[in-house]
Amino acid sequence: MKNKKGFTLLELLVVVLIIGILAGIALPQYRYSVMKTKYMRMADMARVIKDAQERYFLAHGNYAKNFSDLDIDYTLEETDPISEADYAGEAGIIDDILIQLYTTQAMVYWMKNNDLYMMYSLRLDNVNMWGGAHAMCAAYPDSGDMGKKICNSFPGAWNCTDVPSLNRYSCRIN
Repeated sequence: MKNKKGFTLLELLVVVLIIGILAGIALPQYRYSVMKTKYMRMADMARVIKDAQERYFLAHGNYAKNFSDLDIDYTLEETDPISEADYAGEAGIIDDILIQLYTTQAMVYWMKNNDLYMMYSLRLDNVNMWGGAHAMCAAYPDSGDMGKKICNSFPGAWNCTDVPSLNRYSCRIN
């Protein structure tokens, strides 16, 4: 008999099946990692705004209502703000992240197709509005289970619940 070289069709099918299974496992984890990275970028932006607002408060006795008053270097595309009770200043967009200036919080929204996707907020004042939490993570319905997973993954996340009145899932963060 001749020495045959090459692979049989069955061997090739098994290799393709194994690659498909590995890709099926890896792709959701990859998507989650990309989403979590973007969300952590939002959290960093909120911290920068909070720190700038605190410096402004120390110098002027109140919080800034305009980005130009803060000592941060963000180039923002102006937009209409999201209606909130404690809204006090302007809003701007960097890529698909909406930043709003408030009198009580540094709030950053991740927008997809002009809809709310995720939100991260840090308290500026000492009002005990969130039951002692310093930050809040919110996942809106379009973010699905990955949004909830991101909110739950924060160290110190507690009181994670669906909030039907606001159409979101939110966690308080210490």
